Amino acid sequence: MSKHTTGAIVLLVLAIWCCIVSSNTGTCSNGAQMDEFTFDSTYAYDLHFTGENVFFIDNYKLFRSKSDGGHWENVFTSERIIDIDVSRDGKLVVASGIGKLWISEDFGTTFHRKSTPSESSRIRGLKINPFNSSWILASEVMGHCNQKNSDDCEMTVYVSDNTAKSWLQLRTYVWMYAWLGYADDPNRVILWEDTVKQGDQRDPSESVVSIGHEPLIWGFKPVIHNVTGFLALDDKVFAARPTEESEGLGLYISDDNGETFRFAKTPTKVHGKRFTILDATPGSVFVNVEDRSNTYGKVYVSNDKGTDFSLTLTHNVRTRYGSCDFTGVKGIQGIYLANARYEDDMSMIYSLISYNEGATWDRLPKPDNYNDCSGNCYLNLVGNSDFRSKWLTNKHSPGVIVAMGSVGNHLDTKNLMTLISRDAGKSWNKIADGRHLYQLDETGSILVMVNNAVQTKNLLYSFDYGITWDNCYFPNGLSLQVDYLIDVPGKAKFIVFGRRGNKLVSISINFEDTTRTCQYFYAPDSSRSDFETWSPNHCINGKELSFTRKKPADCIVPSNFDTSQVSVLRDCVCTRDDYQCDYCFKPNSQGNCVVDDIECPGYDPTRQPVPCSNTYEIPSGYRKVPGDTCRAGKTFPPETRRCH
Repeated sequence: MSKHTTGAIVLLVLAIWCCIVSSNTGTCSNGAQMDEFTFDSTYAYDLHFTGENVFFIDNYKLFRSKSDGGHWENVFTSERIIDIDVSRDGKLVVASGIGKLWISEDFGTTFHRKSTPSESSRIRGLKINPFNSSWILASEVMGHCNQKNSDDCEMTVYVSDNTAKSWLQLRTYVWMYAWLGYADDPNRVILWEDTVKQGDQRDPSESVVSIGHEPLIWGFKPVIHNVTGFLALDDKVFAARPTEESEGLGLYISDDNGETFRFAKTPTKVHGKRFTILDATPGSVFVNVEDRSNTYGKVYVSNDKGTDFSLTLTHNVRTRYGSCDFTGVKGIQGIYLANARYEDDMSMIYSLISYNEGATWDRLPKPDNYNDCSGNCYLNLVGNSDFRSKWLTNKHSPGVIVAMGSVGNHLDTKNLMTLISRDAGKSWNKIADGRHLYQLDETGSILVMVNNAVQTKNLLYSFDYGITWDNCYFPNGLSLQVDYLIDVPGKAKFIVFGRRGNKLVSISINFEDTTRTCQYFYAPDSSRSDFETWSPNHCINGKELSFTRKKPADCIVPSNFDTSQVSVLRDCVCTRDDYQCDYCFKPNSQGNCVVDDIECPGYDPTRQPVPCSNTYEIPSGYRKVPGDTCRAGKTFPPETRRCH
């Protein structure tokens, strides 16, 4: 878990307009407990897991389940609930109406009334410090922000260091705020604010990102000015602003929790575009920059210092909201899946995979058990930008990928199938025709799948990664239009949300007492063990890797078995695949890195610097993939020339 991850896991699900109407039980082949609840109507909102209870807000009501979705109750029958936040140690803070705040310190079992910054405070947001849950940030909207023609709108942020017994005003005219602490300095706040502090906040004049430390009454230190976009991600902070240093995108990166920022040098032709941070590992940063349309963008990857960015992928699928078809495979750093559009027909989408941090990309092979194809028989996947789909990976099931797609030269959403790979995308198998929702439990023991294209009367589950399937039938043989399938964190349980007519239905499925516990984790590959060692059949980031994962066995992995650990067997001999194209270079049709005349017009790597002292270096156009540990073999040293 990253150091800024809270104890709550938030997922978009269907919520409840009113009250519970009825409940029933269903049947599963292996005796898994299945409970169904029907509600009055439907509404989309957030689901929060605390470890013992489940919560969501609907129509200003807070609903709680003490049985992982098996039963629901309205916590506050007479309160108007605005927001909720949950800490990893079981503390909940709830804002309700004007001047009301509620705290629970027992995972939401009981609540106690606490103070707000003033009796008239209209709290709109709450954030508990992930390192110190007695520290809470609260935001209050003041003025008439809900009126389009008003000129008095501002958001004020407060802090409490004693679990909401008292409050201190931090800043006014704030757009975004977050805890940005770490073990040695947990009570740090970063915020994006207007510096003028007057008028209508919706009409900003000048903005700044500021850092505040405990004691926060000392004030805040501006760290970067004139900001137009801001994102805090673990220990990295990203900010966008107009820049005079270059005609490139004004992207600035901090990897010391916002204390200092450095300019990210990007090719010149990306000036003035919107960008999406796709991934930020200890070695690389991937960013999608919107191109000539809001339906695609160019993907750039940084060097190991996060300073120079080079082009790795063009026409990457994105939406006007900034979501992109690009994701890393969990548990195996260096593997990425992406979708792109054909340049000569932007309506056609195809899928790619990289095993070296985007240095090279390959098409996906068709499923081994699919033969109805001739010509360009590539597998193309429905991407993450489709809200009804996802590329499912799990760090506790290394190498396992579940997705939907079709076979051909491009994606055909009218002829979809559901697929699985057990070797990190090298080979695939079809597991079902049509569109489905699918989910693994947290330990990677159980794969659950349900048809969401039409109404269905059952869901399928597998303990062997889709080799064999069994059924769970919904209660009373009634069909359901399924909208969401969610795993309960840390447990072999799932929750289904769907619609039957105009009613919302919630179904909980409990597999915890249906089979045995997996055995002999520390003796993988032996006949008595339920675990195996698995290695990709190629080097990744210059390493030959080995993982311990569950065999296709009918058992559940205990939560204290860490199957996410990786062993490095050896460093590999360097090849072309261990190198990315350097700044202002791109791969040509033969895969060689050449000067990118489009991204960097006028760039001449052979040009002698001024002044020049004795010798200078001409870049080869290649740089080693960040984190790559390959040895000997292929190298691309710069060429040294004498000054003339």
